[in-house]
Amino acid sequence: LWLFHTAAIKTSGELWTCGNIGCGQLGDGTATNKCSPVREFCSATDWCQVSDGNRHTAAGIKTRGHLWTWGCGRCGQLGDGTSLSKCSPVREICSATDWCQVSVGACHTSAVKTTGQLWSWGYNNTGPGGALGDGTTTDRCSPVREFCSAADWCRVDAGAYHTLAVKTSGQLWGWGFNSSGRVGNGSSISICSPVREFGSATDWCGVSAGQSHSTAVKTTGQIWSWGENTNGTLGLGIGIGDRCSPLREFCSATDWCAVSAGCCYTLAIKIV
Repeated sequence: LWLFHTAAIKTSGELWTCGNIGCGQLGDGTATNKCSPVREFCSATDWCQVSDGNRHTAAGIKTRGHLWTWGCGRCGQLGDGTSLSKCSPVREICSATDWCQVSVGACHTSAVKTTGQLWSWGYNNTGPGGALGDGTTTDRCSPVREFCSAADWCRVDAGAYHTLAVKTSGQLWGWGFNSSGRVGNGSSISICSPVREFGSATDWCGVSAGQSHSTAVKTTGQIWSWGENTNGTLGLGIGIGDRCSPLREFCSATDWCAVSAGCCYTLAIKIV
């Protein structure tokens, strides 16, 4: 999704990173750029998930449900209770053991617990934005629960300055900076608490929030997109402008299984 670094996990549970390390986002304990993979500082072997953002990494929900972060922390996006950058992994301040999924945006982080709760932290004020979904535009350096305090979230994806999430019921909700309609609620007005996408569908199964657009997959194998379409990122064909509510991709295929929204592009995988 972003431009500065890459992180990956091996089948052995090791976590390796490479790229630009201006804020310590490689997690290897140094502030030196690396053009080949280096192992994170702790050399742990129980990482199971990682998400890399603009200048920080929220990683590795470990197999025990722990969540660790590193890199730029000036907006509180590491969730450790400070606004300091860290070049090696630090555990989020609550030291919870029930995290199951995490996603990193440009300057904020969102994560879902096994209880179905959704928590976020970091930068919250673009637009004004409200990317944390807690009903405010105040930056947070420790996890805050989304405004509705729901307990049925199953997946979250943090974009540049907006956030999208899917509930166990198949509903899709969004919040944050809404320029070009990237939240998908039929308007371009930013919102700081969760709002349901315009079509109120109940068959969403996967979602991806990019820099200025969003895209999602339904259980029917359809892909829908919304937000900025300057570079054709929505896949709607020639001559289509920005969209503030979901629109199906040009080919109207029904065999998509995964999609990812990048900075100015979208990638998707079909069932073969």
